[in-house]
Amino acid sequence: MSTLTGVENRMAMQLRLREIFEKNQRANDAVAVLWMDLDRFKEINDSIGHMIGDQLLCVVAETLSEALDRRGYVSRFGGDEFILVCPGANRAGAQAIAADVLGYFRQNFEIAGHTLSVTASLGIAIAPQDGRDADELLQHADMALYQAKGNGRNRAVSFTWSMKERFNRLHDIETGIRTALRDREMSLHFQPIFDLASGKVASCEALLRWTHPLLGSIAPRELIPIAENIGLINEISEWVLAEACAAAAEWPEDVRLSVNISPAVFQSADLPRIVISHLMATGLPARRLELEVTESVLLVDEPRTNAMLLDLRKIGLRLALDDFGTGYSSLSYLSAFAFDTIKVDESFMRIVNTSPETQAVIRAIIFLAAELGMDTVAEGIESDGQLSYASDTGFNYAQGFLLCPPVPRAEITRMLSESFDIGTQRSLRSRQLLRKRA
Repeated sequence: MSTLTGVENRMAMQLRLREIFEKNQRANDAVAVLWMDLDRFKEINDSIGHMIGDQLLCVVAETLSEALDRRGYVSRFGGDEFILVCPGANRAGAQAIAADVLGYFRQNFEIAGHTLSVTASLGIAIAPQDGRDADELLQHADMALYQAKGNGRNRAVSFTWSMKERFNRLHDIETGIRTALRDREMSLHFQPIFDLASGKVASCEALLRWTHPLLGSIAPRELIPIAENIGLINEISEWVLAEACAAAAEWPEDVRLSVNISPAVFQSADLPRIVISHLMATGLPARRLELEVTESVLLVDEPRTNAMLLDLRKIGLRLALDDFGTGYSSLSYLSAFAFDTIKVDESFMRIVNTSPETQAVIRAIIFLAAELGMDTVAEGIESDGQLSYASDTGFNYAQGFLLCPPVPRAEITRMLSESFDIGTQRSLRSRQLLRKRA
């Protein structure tokens, strides 16, 4: 028994589940496992103390026993995690139990004079279809719980085998990132950003590329969140800055470098020092480096964020607000933070020729940016119509596959040495497309 809550502990639960499995395998009976934890329990401990948290766990154990109503057994797995083992429960029965549990959590808990509003998340796995033994069933219930958390908490999610596939992929990527960093298997490609007035290349954005030995190419939108989650994003970002600055030092002096900075890295007080060290190591002038941040950076600790932006600006580099228009508070950021560039998200450009509403939003953004002395970049240009609209509407710059896809370091260095422009690139891309169609 758990000495705190009075319900079964982890070891007792595992023994009980194995006994049930041995019995049920002969009869092919169902057994359900519901893995539950409290949402944001750490916040309760941190704000009002561990003693209140412990009392809450005791009340939760009693609540779960009441919600189960003799349909199964309650155990405390550890921390704020509880496991319900329900012999004979099929998927419908398990979902009914989960609904009853969630119903009990709709009421507040009164603990030592504190009124606590607490929610819970549950993962459900059913034997024999979801697990061949007790350990596998528990693992799959845990995966379903992880999915419930990811879906917004305060809900129950049943295990599916696609979760197993995603878990295995996640594990392979996590392991692969560590190996790739150790063996320097990642690389950078660079995509030009063109000045629409002159047609010349104004800057190039550094884009991370990595090919997993088993899974193939891993897109940055998948790679970066995983790297953030396992605490390797700082190491990756330092490598990207070092490689990108070294590459840009070989380019013409009028071509800038753009580098995306993860929100996790942006919270590091060491960022200005890291940037300075790589600029000094490569000899790249600060005015030629532009750091791109997304709106999510600005949602956390506004005074601290503004101070960081000011520190970076003191170095002399430029700042860009990337993926602009995808958040809810974008307009307030334009006046609250000093950016040099606004990059309008490609989702706007994708429908700009068919959506009058999108056209109105873009015109407003360009007007505001001009009034505030900020440049604008149209991202994701993939058609002549999109390019014409960007030029006619007043964008300063454009970027996209129509103009030039991301290319390796050696190729971008060669292209820049040849002083190519929008005209030559469009002609080249047209010939490439014609050859593909032929």
